[in-house]
Amino acid sequence: MSATQNNPCLMCDVNQRCCSQLSGLRLTREELEKYFENHAGGLAILKYKNTFIVSTKENGPCPYWKKSGCMIYHHRPIDCRLYPYEITGISERKKTIEVTFGINQGCPQKDRLLMPVDEAKAFIEVFCQAVYGQDKPIIIKYHQAAEGSPRIFQFFNMAIARISKLLRAHGTSR
Repeated sequence: MSATQNNPCLMCDVNQRCCSQLSGLRLTREELEKYFENHAGGLAILKYKNTFIVSTKENGPCPYWKKSGCMIYHHRPIDCRLYPYEITGISERKKTIEVTFGINQGCPQKDRLLMPVDEAKAFIEVFCQAVYGQDKPIIIKYHQAAEGSPRIFQFFNMAIARISKLLRAHGTSR
């Protein structure tokens, strides 16, 4: 089976913008090393607490994105697997990790891509355990935004995009 087979994103009518303009991808250290270590020269990598936020320096595509689709689709990082769910906040407390997430309402394929909320929470838990360890309790909160309502998530996405733009402008990497 090819890496792009059974990829519903190929039917996207906005040119798979999430992959063709990589910005703000959250990664664990292991994912960064596994997927992006060999591509670090073309990436802006911001370490934020225990996670890494990856964007391309020239507002370009993910290194794994080709015209035929994602070359690692069936083995992609957790943040990619979650999409169109997006982690909108991670708060590290003394004894717990609190994570909020919601749906990117701008994804035209969201109805086809959405997994059950409990499955998304399981992915987020795996992500947090990889970042913070197995011992810290994790609280995961799903915020469902109504279609057409103001999206609180735009603030977080805008902040990540601005940080990514600054990193690209300064050529900062890890």
